[in-house]
Amino acid sequence: MRLMLERQVLTDEYSLGELFAEGQCHASRRMASGHLAWTAEDCDRELEEGNPKLWGASAIPLGTYTLYHTWSARFRRRVLCLAGVPDYSRVYLHGGNKAADTHGCPLVGAVRTSIGVRDCGAVVAWLEREVPDGSTIAIVRATGSALHDRRTLPTAR
Repeated sequence: MRLMLERQVLTDEYSLGELFAEGQCHASRRMASGHLAWTAEDCDRELEEGNPKLWGASAIPLGTYTLYHTWSARFRRRVLCLAGVPDYSRVYLHGGNKAADTHGCPLVGAVRTSIGVRDCGAVVAWLEREVPDGSTIAIVRATGSALHDRRTLPTAR
């Protein structure tokens, strides 16, 4: 299975997006057959461009990552983990409500709010049950995102 997380709303504090089953997304429009969840992450600091990572406040870099199930001591169950994320370890797809609930991991939920997501349980359970090991997730920015081109990124201290 191929997933795509499209970052659509980028602010200096958080990123909001949408998770699709790849091949079902067209021109940044949600299509019922491909939409899987809404997403919330830390600020997209364009790490793939060489910008500094701020611990606990930076979304993972754009790229394509392999997904696999692993045991999480924090969540006390098997979770979906992204492999090979540069400068990160234990990046999970999990529930939460806003960027403050994560340290780089994409949060998934059934409902998008103004600052995050909610109603996460059923979405997380479905992804953990239905996404097989070896699936991939592509992290991308929405084309033409008005906020992407204008933002001044905070610098590391």
